Amino acid sequence: MGQNNSLWLWRVLTVGTAVMTLFASPSSSAQSNQSLKGKTLVIASWGGVWTELSKKYFGDPFSADTGVKVTYIESGNGFAPQSIAQEQSGNVQWDILDGAGSDAYVLESKGYLEHFPRSLIDAIKPLVRSDQLTTTFTLDYGDTATLIACNPAIMKKCPTNPKEFWDVENFPGPRAILNNAETAMMFALQADGIPPAKVFPMDIDRAIKKLQQIKPHVRVWPASGAQQQQVMIDAEVGVSLMWNGRAWTVKKQNLPDLQMNWDGATVGAGGLAVLKNAPNKDVAFAYIKWFAEHPDKQAGWTSEITYPTPTTKLLDLVLADVAAALPAAHKPLKEDTAWIVAHKTETQKAWQQFLTGR
Repeated sequence: MGQNNSLWLWRVLTVGTAVMTLFASPSSSAQSNQSLKGKTLVIASWGGVWTELSKKYFGDPFSADTGVKVTYIESGNGFAPQSIAQEQSGNVQWDILDGAGSDAYVLESKGYLEHFPRSLIDAIKPLVRSDQLTTTFTLDYGDTATLIACNPAIMKKCPTNPKEFWDVENFPGPRAILNNAETAMMFALQADGIPPAKVFPMDIDRAIKKLQQIKPHVRVWPASGAQQQQVMIDAEVGVSLMWNGRAWTVKKQNLPDLQMNWDGATVGAGGLAVLKNAPNKDVAFAYIKWFAEHPDKQAGWTSEITYPTPTTKLLDLVLADVAAALPAAHKPLKEDTAWIVAHKTETQKAWQQFLTGR
């Protein structure tokens, strides 16, 4: 994503002089915070425990420090469609995307994300791990794995990998698969015998054919993390492809015997991103800087949901059991973001036809 000097200057100037002064120097933090008082920030987030914890550890403390009014909007199943609609209508209502993942790359490819000012990157770069700041338009956090979560109170025998998840004869019981085309296809291809290292580039037709085999046995296709949790808590299903943090929360709060099986698990990036025509860009960038400057808040968030945060101090601040539950400890199959963005239209069309039968 190499940016030449003139492009960087243009990016910064579009944000305005408020952003220029905001990151002038570390010593200006108190003055900058004072200048934010009375402003607003709208954060689009995943909902459920993700948003509850983001508000607890980030939104509320940021508001207390700066006087900014922070509002969270639950985006539901993904950010891209709603963000694109807002940008194209000229009525952008969101400032920050909270955990945008591959949607950030889709939006950036369309010119709908703001690139971080150079001053912001310089300010946060020493505070975060190098692999968490690999673009000029996102700060990674909350990288989410999808794994097989199983309630042994409902299932006679818990599947522990994709092939067993598809084996309804030897592992009978009601299932759920999250409503995400790429993740479902990644599991389907592994269930069909493709090694993780060979999943990308994905054979969409082969993945859909494999998904057709299990479709009659899938009771729910959860469209959000909150729904993933609820169908397990309500015993509507006995085994599900779930985000690891949602499974961890259910295990801690509701089902202590819940099994979390990492064999065949996949992982995709999270990330904070700012919409191109966000009405409060200066506040959004101030929030990202504040976020990076508070490793204790990041560690608290991670400790409750087992999604990683970018601080260089993370492993020093979380307990050993939390560190062991992070996706990086299990080396799941990583999404090929470039492939996903390039084939988004194709995968979405195949997925919708699969779900609706049309």
